[in-house]
Amino acid sequence: RASMAEPALSLEGLSLEPLLGDGEAEGDWVDLLPALAQAAQGLGVSELLQGSLFSLGEAMSALEMMHPQMDSGMEGNSPTAASVPEAWNLDELRPRWPRALSARETLGCLDELFALLLLFLRGHSLAQTVFQCAWAHAPDVLGCSLLHLYVVGTLRIADAAHVAVVRGNVCEEEDFSASTSGLPLALEVSDAELLEGFAVAEALLAAQLARVAAAPPQGAAAAPAAGLGDLPAGWEMVGEASAAELGALQCRLRLLR
Repeated sequence: RASMAEPALSLEGLSLEPLLGDGEAEGDWVDLLPALAQAAQGLGVSELLQGSLFSLGEAMSALEMMHPQMDSGMEGNSPTAASVPEAWNLDELRPRWPRALSARETLGCLDELFALLLLFLRGHSLAQTVFQCAWAHAPDVLGCSLLHLYVVGTLRIADAAHVAVVRGNVCEEEDFSASTSGLPLALEVSDAELLEGFAVAEALLAAQLARVAAAPPQGAAAAPAAGLGDLPAGWEMVGEASAAELGALQCRLRLLR
């Protein structure tokens, strides 16, 4: 800001018209550096230009152009963003996938995903919480039906929370990240379809748990395999789970529902 004793800086002689002529030849990009350099010559030390529509609050959330850590358009030395399949192939754990996950591994995935959902509900952005899970970007590639259901349910909860906060207008930008950044939130899945999926999953878990509990102690290890043929495709993990693991899966589905 200029000193009160000094005359205000005038930009009447500054024009961008000479710079706009070559815009189409370079893909509609205009080099503003000459204009900015000309304007900077009239500024002294500690002086800034402030537009009438640019408030202090906006200045606090402004970005520094061409700064690698603030301007997302600056590539710098950052690696090129990969698609979801490419990102999976880059993961050091990916060569062991898509093998079938065990019940214990599935429980770990569900807990981690639920923790990411809670972080989003506390105000963090979707991209830095729920969508840290690669499966959230493409849940349909999952072969495990229970894991697919849980991922889709998490996405629908995130969407419902986002819609409620935006419509209610009950928080500021620093309290809740209202932008979804165009990330897919499984909008094609209705609430009725999702609840029906949860009902089917809970029924399958309850039936398998009863089957395991009814087996004699000496045959308990083979009991889940005996009922494996009754399970539909995508539920093989349930047929190999112990009673404790089945109960834990039930609790997590009920909590999310």
